[in-house]
Amino acid sequence: MKKRFLQRKNTRMYHVWLRSFMVCLCLALAGVSAWGQDTENWINKANTGWYNESGTEFTITTAEELAGLAQLVNAGNDFEGKTIILGSGFDFQGKTSWIPIGNSSKNVFAGTFDGKGNTISNFNVTHNLTNEMSDPYHFGLFGNVAKKAIIKNLNLAGNIKINLNLEENHNYSGFGGIAGKLSEDGSSIDKCTYAGTITVITDRNIPYGVGGICGLAINPVNITNCSNSAEIKLKVENCDNRSGWDLDAKGYGGIVGNIGIGTKVENCFNNGRIIIEVNNNNNMPYFAIGGIVGGNMNGGGINNCYNKGLIQVFGTNNTLTYTFVGGVSGTGESSNCYNIGDINVSATGILDGDASWYNSGTFVGGISGQYSSEEQLLKNCYNHGKITTDGDVIKGNIYTYYTNVIQSKVSQCYYLPQEGWDDIIFDKSDENVVGINENDFKAGKVAWLLRQLNEEDRSYVFGQNLNGNTPDEYPKLQCFDETLPVVYQLTLHKDAATTEIVYRNSVNLDLPDVGDNFGWFDSDGKEYFNNSEITNDLELAAFDKSQLFTIQTEVQNGTILITPSQEKYPEKAKIEFTLQENDGFQYEEGSLKCVKDEDNTEIEITNNNGTYFFTMPAANVTITATFEPIPPTMYKINIAPTENGTVTSDKAQAAADETITLTVTPADGYELSELYYMIGTGKTSITGTTFAMPESDVTVYATFKEKEDPTDPEEPVDPPVVDPTNYYNIYNETTYDFIDVSFSRNVVREGGSVNVYLGIPEGLDPAAVTLMFKRSLYGGWENLNTDDDGNYLINNIWTDIYVKAVVDESYIDPNPDENHIYIDLSETNDSIWLYTDHKLVEEGKTAVIQAEVAKSCQNKEIRYMYKRTVLGEWKEMPKDYSINQYVVRDITTDIYVKAYFVFDKQDPTTAKNPHHVYADITATCEGLYLDATRHKVADEGDTKVFLYVKKGFETKDARYLFKRGLKGEWEDLVPGIEQNTFQVTDIEGDIYLKGIDAIYTGTEDIDGMVRVYTKDGSLFVYTAQPEEISVVSMTGVTVKRTRQTGLQSYPLNQGIYVICVGEQVFKVRVK
Repeated sequence: MKKRFLQRKNTRMYHVWLRSFMVCLCLALAGVSAWGQDTENWINKANTGWYNESGTEFTITTAEELAGLAQLVNAGNDFEGKTIILGSGFDFQGKTSWIPIGNSSKNVFAGTFDGKGNTISNFNVTHNLTNEMSDPYHFGLFGNVAKKAIIKNLNLAGNIKINLNLEENHNYSGFGGIAGKLSEDGSSIDKCTYAGTITVITDRNIPYGVGGICGLAINPVNITNCSNSAEIKLKVENCDNRSGWDLDAKGYGGIVGNIGIGTKVENCFNNGRIIIEVNNNNNMPYFAIGGIVGGNMNGGGINNCYNKGLIQVFGTNNTLTYTFVGGVSGTGESSNCYNIGDINVSATGILDGDASWYNSGTFVGGISGQYSSEEQLLKNCYNHGKITTDGDVIKGNIYTYYTNVIQSKVSQCYYLPQEGWDDIIFDKSDENVVGINENDFKAGKVAWLLRQLNEEDRSYVFGQNLNGNTPDEYPKLQCFDETLPVVYQLTLHKDAATTEIVYRNSVNLDLPDVGDNFGWFDSDGKEYFNNSEITNDLELAAFDKSQLFTIQTEVQNGTILITPSQEKYPEKAKIEFTLQENDGFQYEEGSLKCVKDEDNTEIEITNNNGTYFFTMPAANVTITATFEPIPPTMYKINIAPTENGTVTSDKAQAAADETITLTVTPADGYELSELYYMIGTGKTSITGTTFAMPESDVTVYATFKEKEDPTDPEEPVDPPVVDPTNYYNIYNETTYDFIDVSFSRNVVREGGSVNVYLGIPEGLDPAAVTLMFKRSLYGGWENLNTDDDGNYLINNIWTDIYVKAVVDESYIDPNPDENHIYIDLSETNDSIWLYTDHKLVEEGKTAVIQAEVAKSCQNKEIRYMYKRTVLGEWKEMPKDYSINQYVVRDITTDIYVKAYFVFDKQDPTTAKNPHHVYADITATCEGLYLDATRHKVADEGDTKVFLYVKKGFETKDARYLFKRGLKGEWEDLVPGIEQNTFQVTDIEGDIYLKGIDAIYTGTEDIDGMVRVYTKDGSLFVYTAQPEEISVVSMTGVTVKRTRQTGLQSYPLNQGIYVICVGEQVFKVRVK
C-alpha cells in the first residue's frame, strides 16, 4: 500500500530516480514521503563513489559522502563487519532535510563509524513525521543502529526540529542527536558529543524517547564517555491521549531518553537544558524526565555521570498525571552520580477517579523521580541542585516512589537541604539519605563520605580540590579529571578537651598553629607538617616538643635509616629502621643495640626480614651497629705429588692477588726442572718460587731431573747420521671435494713405489673419472692405469710425484632418464639419519627428505643441504612447513643431500670456548688405541671416537672409557652406529679417552700394519711388530732412533720430518 501511495504521488520523480540511480528507488520504496517534496534533500546530492563491495574500511570527508552512506544503508546494506572513518570534519551547510542512516527496522546500520574526533557542524534539520510511517520511526544523524554496531569519536553540532502530525499512535519512536535508536546486545556509542537544540512539537502523540545523544537504548547496549550541551525541548498542545494511555514511560534525558534491561550509561554528563511543556491536554500520563536518562524502568545502569543542566517542567489542566522527574534519571537506579542543576516543576490537577494507586500526578527527586524496584540500586550519589515546585508535586531529596521500596538498596546518598520544603518528603526518614549543609559540601565532607564506599579497592570515584583561590564547592568525578585530588579526614586533638575534624587534600594539610614548641604527631609518633604528603585519613595530636625525645646513631662504614625521619619523637612512638652497609662491608651479626642515654638500659628490638622495630621510651636513645669488612674469597693451593723432591706452600689458601711463596726441596742428586700451576687444563709457569694467587683454586706441579756430575768425563757424542738416500713427496692435486684420492705413503725412497687409492661417490659413473699423474712439477700428465690386480701403482720413483683425478662431465649421469636421491654419508653427522621414501624421483617432481636425530642432539641447530649433480654447489634445503619436512623441488637430475650440526662448521680454534680431546696413551692398555675425529671441539660440540685393535689381542672384556676434565671420573663411551666407533656429545671441557682390559692371545699382526701421524706437537707411530724407528729433520739430523712395538709418541719441535719405519718412509709436519 505504501509503495502504491508513493508511486501515485510522485510518478515523475519515480521515473527520474529509476533512470539515474537504482538505489534511490529503493530509498523511495522505503516510505519516507516527507523527503520527496524537499528541494534541499541531501539524497539528491548523495555520493557513493567511495564504496566498493569488497572493501572493509572506507574514509569519507564530505556531507555528500555521508549522504551516500545513508543511501546505501537505507537500500539494505547494513555495513556489518565494515568500518567508516570520518577523515575530516565538514559543514552540513544548514540544509533542512535529512534521511537518517538506517531509516527502518529492516534497514539498520550495523558497522563501525569512527569520527576520529572530527566535528560535523550546522546539522540544522527540520523533520515532519506523518501517519504514512507504518514502522516506528527513529531520527538523528543515525536512525536505527543495531547488530553490535559502534559509533565513536564523533562531535555533532546543529539544530534538530521534529513536528509530529500523527492521527495514529507511534509511541515507540526515538529521537536523538547522534542516533534515534541503539539496540541489540553489544551495540555502543562512545566518546560522542552533541551541541545545539532538539525540539519536538506535537498535538497528538508523544515520542517514546528523546535524548541529546540517543533517543532509545534497549537490550544490553552501552553509551559511554559522551556529553550533551544541547537544549532538549518537548511541547505538547491540546492533546487528548486518553485512548493511548499506557504504562510505558515517555523518556526525555540529557544523554538518553529511555534505556532498557542491561543497558549501561557510564562516564557521561549533560550541560544542556531540558524543557517539557504540556498545555491544555486531557490525560498525558507517564513522563520520565532526567538530566542523564529519562526512563529507566527495566534495570538499566547509570554510573559515574552528572547533570549540570536546568530541568524545567510545566503542566496545566490535568496534564502531568503520573510524571517522574529526577536530577539524574526520571526513573530507576544510579550509582556514583550527582546533580548540580536546578529542577523547576509546575503541575496543576490530578487524575480523575481513584487516586490511591499513584498518590498524585507528579514525582520529583534530586537524583531519581521514581525508585521502586527491589532490583534497583541508589548508591554513592548526591544532589546539590535547587528544587522548586508548584502544584500537586510529591518531592524527595534523593528519590520518591509509589510502591514499597527496599531501603537497604539505598546507600551513601547525600543532599543539600532545600529551603521552605514542607514535611511531604518521601525519603526524609531513610537513614541512608543524609542532608549536608553548604559549608560541609565546600569543606570536602561529602567528597570524603563518598570516597569511603570504595576504600577497600582504592578506586576513589570522587574527589574535590580544596586548595587555591577557587576551590571546588562540591565533589566531582575523577573519571572526568584524573588530576582531581582525593579528600582525607583529619581528626585533630589540640588538647585533651579540644577535638576538631577537618578535610584536606594531600600535601596542603593547613594544620592549626599550636606554637613553636608544639608539633602534630600521629599515634605512631610521626610528625606532620602542612606540606606532608598523606595517603590515608589521620588522627593527630599536638605534643610539646620540649617533652619529646631524640634518637642518635653511632655507626661506621654504614648507615642507619630511621622511619619516620624527624628531629624528635613522643613516648610510645613506633620506630622503624633499616641498616645500609657501605661498599665492601657487611653487618656484624649481634652488634645492633638500642640503649637509653640516661642509664644505658637496652631497648628490645624486633627484626622482620631486615626491617627493625622498637617502641620509643620516655628517654633519649642511641642506636649502635658494627659493619665489618667483607672477607675476601679464599682459594685453595693444592700440591701435586712429586718424585725426587718436595714442594710446600706458605699458605693452604689465599685471596686473589695475594703472594704465595713455595719451598722447593730436590732430593739428593736432583735439581728442579720445571715449576708451574694448573687451573683446570690451563698451565701457568712459575718464575722463581713465588706467584700471585689467581681467582681460582690451583694445583702446583714440580718436576725434578738428575744433576750432571761435572767430575764425570764427557761422553763422546755420535756425529749426526745423514741418510744418503733421496726421498720424494707424493702430492694430491685433485680439485673435486667429492673425489677421495689417497696414497699408501706420502714419502717414498728413490726407486720405490706407491699405491694410489681412488674413492668415487655413489651415483657417479666410474667411467667418468680418470686418474692421472706426472713426474715433477713441470712434467706432463699421464693416465694412471690399473695393474693386473686392479691396483693403481706408480713404480720407479726418482722425483716428486703429482696425482689428480679428472671428471668427464659428459658422463656424470649414467642414467639420464632416472633421477636418484643420494645421501652423502661422508659429510653427514653420525647423529643424524637422513632418508627418503623414494630413491628415484620423476622429472619435475619433489623429493621429501626425512631426518631422525639422536636423542642427545635434538636441541642442536642442524643445517640441511642439497646439490644438483655431483658437481653442483651445495645449497641450503628449504622446509615445507605444511608437512614440517625438508624438500627438494623441480628435480631434473641426480640430487645429493647431507646434514650437519651448525657448530660442526665452526673453527674450534677461534670458538669462544675451544676444548681438546686427548687419547690417554699411558692409561690405555697394549693392543688398543682410541682416536677422535676432532681434537679441538667448540663449546657444546661433539666428536666421533674410533677404536683400533692390534691383532693378537682379545677385546671381549675390554672397556672403552672417557672423562670430562683432568679430574673427572671415567665413564663408559657410548657406542656409535658404525662398528668400533663411539660418540661423545655436549662437550663443555677437555675430554680424555682410554681403553683397558684387552688380552693378548698370541696371534701376531701378519699384515705388518704401520701408522704414522702427528697431533698436538707430538709424533705418533704404531707398529704391529718390533720395528726400527728413525726420525730425521729436514737438515739431515737424526733426532730420534729407537726400536718399538705398538703405539708410541715422541714430542718434537715444529717442522717437517722424514720418518723411517723399517723399510717404509713417511714425511710428516709437526705443528
